[in-house]
Amino acid sequence: MLLRRLIIGTLMLTVAACASAPPPTASAPPSGYRSYVVERDVVVRRTASAGADAVGRLSAGTSVKAELVAVGDGWYRVHSDSGRTGYIFGRPLQLAE
Repeated sequence: MLLRRLIIGTLMLTVAACASAPPPTASAPPSGYRSYVVERDVVVRRTASAGADAVGRLSAGTSVKAELVAVGDGWYRVHSDSGRTGYIFGRPLQLAE
């Protein structure tokens, strides 16, 4: 009987905690993510090196929602809103208007 009360009490506390939490806002994009337009074809690399394996390609004219961070020597880390990360050389992405 005591175990049942503990389980029910824990369940009630868990439900109460969930009910009091503010609902997430689905429309708010993750911090740092912006919409970009790809200006020229670019190879996405595994690391910030010209000799690194290619992990993807961005085609000119396409749009991408990503976080773009300068990592030095002309390289940028691109982390897409779909969770993929890679490195590009130069700045072939321009903010979408």
